[in-house]
Amino acid sequence: MRSAWAPAWFPDDKVIYRRGSKVNGVPLPGDLAGFAWNGGRIAHIGIIEQWSESSAAIITIEGNTNNAGSREGDGVYRKRRPKSQVSLVADWIGRYVPG
Repeated sequence: MRSAWAPAWFPDDKVIYRRGSKVNGVPLPGDLAGFAWNGGRIAHIGIIEQWSESSAAIITIEGNTNNAGSREGDGVYRKRRPKSQVSLVADWIGRYVPG
C-alpha cells in the first residue's frame, strides 16, 4: 500500500469491523480505525492501541491531529475516542484468517 488517501486503507478484504458490528473479528492493537464524519467517506485514520468489547471508547495513535481532536492538526497524539466515531477497522497485520 502506497497511498496517503485514507479510504485506500480500507479495502473489503481487510475490513474486520463496521460501525456497530463485527464483520470478521474483534479489533486488536495495531489495526487501523477509520473515521468518517457527517456520513461521508473515511477521512482520518488512527492506529488502535486499546480496544475493549466492554468499553464505549478506544485509544488510538493518530497523526495530523491535536489536543482538541481535530483531524487537521499539528502532530501525533494518543487519542481517546468513542467507538461510535469508528466507521471501519482494517487488519493489515493479517491476524484474521477467513475460514
